[in-house]
Amino acid sequence: MTGQIQITVRDNDKDEILIVNRDNGQAIRSWSYNTETERRAKMGLAREFAEGWFQAMRTKTDSGLMALADERIKQLKERHK
Repeated sequence: MTGQIQITVRDNDKDEILIVNRDNGQAIRSWSYNTETERRAKMGLAREFAEGWFQAMRTKTDSGLMALADERIKQLKERHK
């Protein structure tokens, strides 16, 4: 997968979940949390983001897929407020 950014989901087990570039460790997206309930909900959002990212990388000619993933994340955020 040359030329594609590979990501991973990290939880610092304190107050933040990050989507991180595997190559350079740079944070691409993050969610903060205060409670275990919030942590679980936001980990779900992070996994949804990562799943959308991986799908988009597999079909990178379909630029609409990332927009769909972003829309799904927005929907999940609204549901977990």
